[in-house]
Amino acid sequence: MVRRLPWIMLLPVLATIGCEEEVYVYEIKAQVKLAVPEEEQVQPLCTGHAGDCRLDFGEAPLAAWTERTVLVSNPVNLPLEIAEFRMSGDSDPAFAVEATPMLLEAGITKEVRVKVRPTVGETQIEGTLLLFSNATNGALSETKCRYPDFLFRGAEEERPLGDPADCTIVEVKLVATGVDRGVPHMQIIPIPGTPATPEVNAVCEFGAVGVGDTSVCRVQIRNVGERVLTLDGIEMGADNPITRPDAESDPVPVFSIGGSVTADSLIIEAGAAANLVVTFAPPGLHAYEGALLLQTNDPSYPDGAAIELRGVGHQAPVAECGIYAVNGNLEFDVEEDIEPLSDVQLTGEESYTEVQGAEIASYHWSIISAPDGSTAVLTDPNGDRPAFVFESSGREQPGLDLAGPYTVQLIVKDTFDVRSQPCFVEFEAIPQDALAIQLIWDHPTSDVDIHLLRTGDSAVYRDNGLDCYYRNCRDPGLDWGASLDIDDVNGYGPENISIDEPRLGDYVAGVNYYRATPTTGGVRETIATVRVHLYGLLSCEVEAVLEDTGAWWESVIITTEKGGTCASDDDCRRGQSCVTDATALICESDIECPADYLCTEGTCSQSVCRGSRLICQPTNRPVDPIPPTGG
Repeated sequence: MVRRLPWIMLLPVLATIGCEEEVYVYEIKAQVKLAVPEEEQVQPLCTGHAGDCRLDFGEAPLAAWTERTVLVSNPVNLPLEIAEFRMSGDSDPAFAVEATPMLLEAGITKEVRVKVRPTVGETQIEGTLLLFSNATNGALSETKCRYPDFLFRGAEEERPLGDPADCTIVEVKLVATGVDRGVPHMQIIPIPGTPATPEVNAVCEFGAVGVGDTSVCRVQIRNVGERVLTLDGIEMGADNPITRPDAESDPVPVFSIGGSVTADSLIIEAGAAANLVVTFAPPGLHAYEGALLLQTNDPSYPDGAAIELRGVGHQAPVAECGIYAVNGNLEFDVEEDIEPLSDVQLTGEESYTEVQGAEIASYHWSIISAPDGSTAVLTDPNGDRPAFVFESSGREQPGLDLAGPYTVQLIVKDTFDVRSQPCFVEFEAIPQDALAIQLIWDHPTSDVDIHLLRTGDSAVYRDNGLDCYYRNCRDPGLDWGASLDIDDVNGYGPENISIDEPRLGDYVAGVNYYRATPTTGGVRETIATVRVHLYGLLSCEVEAVLEDTGAWWESVIITTEKGGTCASDDDCRRGQSCVTDATALICESDIECPADYLCTEGTCSQSVCRGSRLICQPTNRPVDPIPPTGG
């Protein structure tokens, strides 16, 4: 006869001497033991290992988490497998448990965090923590458990579950009493939309939005209470509409969340605020509704708060944009006629909408990019024909201030306030002279002057014949071709000197800090930048710090040389052409001709780039605190 004894009867047993021998088998089964840390223990958590367990939080402040630790131990020499920790369905929602399935070997103890955040004061609340495991000192569960594969070493979310198996339940009774020690108070303010009230949800009203466009609702969450406001959950509602760009694409939500929120939870101090950004991107011509759900510790929202999302997909207008005129001319070549100081006028007049009863109601122009240092703005950014202006010497000057590329964006709206996709105008202001020098600086009220010294020698500074500067070089300029087209005496620049056909030799671009009117703080220092375009291409760009008036800086040297040999125009620089230079030398073969010449049709000839070859190099000279003594 074989008898099985439970694990608690592990006592010495004397064999019975008689006619029938009895064999005793001692069967040890998995057990679980629950306790609280010794320093937190007011009274034992359970009777025995896991009977009649009760955890009393005592007084717990409203809207703030109060945590307790439960020690889960394995008291026997068999593995303890815990499939799940969870709160019972009838528990007050103020209770929560932070724990995942675990495997405890013999003698091992792990901590489980149980917490409560009451929403009602002066009232005792109750809950029940349920522990599902293979321990035999619990009540048999009516439903089976699925234990995870504890030997799996991959990502936790990929851990497989085993087949349903029998399990037991150990219960821990939880009690707490909420006390009012100040609470958070949440205000929800959507823009555009309507704020939340105790009776009505907040609403993001996107209105009509063009299909393919994206509109934004900014939701400000303010904490006007006395304690920290915690958003434990920030997520879109389950019925948030989605779309698929094609059959193989992943679903794309019509409403999405962004803004200052970078996690699933958010903490807002008393008196502070945070911003959520909700976007609406309608895929079709329909009305769409969704919801943004917030779980919070604000007692005013015990079940959480919802922000309703509403928007309508609308057929968007179409923005058509381009250049209307250059220097007043309706016929122009974009690559050749647009230079620095050119008066460029844009147009959006061809924009349209196909929606019946609608028309283009407004224009919205903006400069997306411009050359570094440009101060150009648009004359009428909400009109159908804006132009460019910049400030020079305290006066508004029409045109483009700097050489380089410009990009302007146009968005139009129809009478339903639906906006178009952006239209872009892209062009480049290219100096057409062989040599173009441009000076800008970063001080708003100072006067910095550009000089071009004909010989490359500072001894000709302020020499009326060899130094091109503001006093002597305005239209028509000097006899060697240099001309100053603009002189800015009050901040930023530009100042431009150009030569259409440079003569052979060296030129030095010098900069003089002429006058300073200190701004707030008395700052006189400025950073000057010199850019040199050769045949329309930016060849040099240098900058230097000018600490005070009188400073002199020789920035770059430009050398003009004869053109080199070539086989075609492609071998020449911009502005040059490959031509044949024949000599009077008679020949029968190349050997009879000078170096680099070929015997062509009985005479020695050479193909050369006609026109001056320009080379620009920084001088790398330091800034002199005083100008030269020439002139």
